[in-house]
Amino acid sequence: MTKVSVLYAKRYKAHHDVFPLRVHKKRLEDLNIKLLFFNRLNNKALQSDAIIISSYQVNECFSDFAKRYNINFSNNNYLPIMELIKRQGLSIIWFDTSDTTGISFPNFLERVNIYLKQQILKSVVDTENLYYDYFYKRYFHSFWKSERDKIQLNIKDMQRSYSKVAIGWNLAFSDWKTHGKNRINRGLNIAFPSLINNINFYNSPLINRGKKIWFLGDNKGHIVNDYHRKLLINAIKKYNQKCNSSNNSFTSINNNKYNKLLRESAVVPSPFGLGEICYRDFEILFSGCLMIKPRMDHIKTWPNIYRPMETYVPCRWDFSDLEEKVQWVFENISDAQTIADNGQSLLKKLFQQENNFPHRFKNIVEDSLSTHV
Repeated sequence: MTKVSVLYAKRYKAHHDVFPLRVHKKRLEDLNIKLLFFNRLNNKALQSDAIIISSYQVNECFSDFAKRYNINFSNNNYLPIMELIKRQGLSIIWFDTSDTTGISFPNFLERVNIYLKQQILKSVVDTENLYYDYFYKRYFHSFWKSERDKIQLNIKDMQRSYSKVAIGWNLAFSDWKTHGKNRINRGLNIAFPSLINNINFYNSPLINRGKKIWFLGDNKGHIVNDYHRKLLINAIKKYNQKCNSSNNSFTSINNNKYNKLLRESAVVPSPFGLGEICYRDFEILFSGCLMIKPRMDHIKTWPNIYRPMETYVPCRWDFSDLEEKVQWVFENISDAQTIADNGQSLLKKLFQQENNFPHRFKNIVEDSLSTHV
């Protein structure tokens, strides 16, 4: 039996990151993988064969251990702790759960056995800098340029280490029952995780829905999030003006109302956020809507729900063809309904245990044990 420690912060996002490991814990034991969960690094966590570490707020996992052994990790320099873990003989699987296709911890590439990402670029030559890179940088170049200039990484050196980068899993396997809940509810689920994850799939013909196109999104002052949302909001306002429609909300609403409005909508566009993949993408499919989203064919992810004209309708990144795409939907409603149904059916299969998550994770563990650092 191979023992794997799972280290993650006691935080809402980190809870989602490792949730599928909890769900499939018993199935993994059948494959001779025993998981042990920890919120703090300690000596017991170091008695395993491998350790997978969720990157979100990971300083909280390391702080007590660092104090005990007088390890200084100021400025998020976790390398001394990585070296200590390596000396204990564990293979390290680092799960970079940032939303981008870029590498948030480039100095880890040569010090971990496997570097997991939720999504990666299909080709690393598509970018000039793998460090925390937003591939759609044409929109944000001026803002991020100063940050990139500070890094001054050698892209060729990083590409040599990029072979350790592998696809983990994306937001599809989140603990969906906690989304939109209040802090108390979330806190209880984090403290006492429940494996139950009942998804309420809603299926109603697109043609019978009261809203043709609907989008909920407000600008919260984040330059990356806001830019793409603004492009979409402007495109929707232009469409509304032309079609004399006002079925959109650009301010926050509670979760129950949000889900209700989703189910009343035929078409829901989904912009990029801090990364290309967003929770909204899955919520759209849960609700049986047709998703229009900027093309996603530049990334690799798993599970891949982004199959153009099969599970979603792709559009240009600047939403300049949004009106054209919406028009196509209602001129080809039967084909559009098939696309919406396909997207929801794909998710249903994933949540009915018809996925190979345990086998994929076992392969990740085995790869980490056979990769030398």
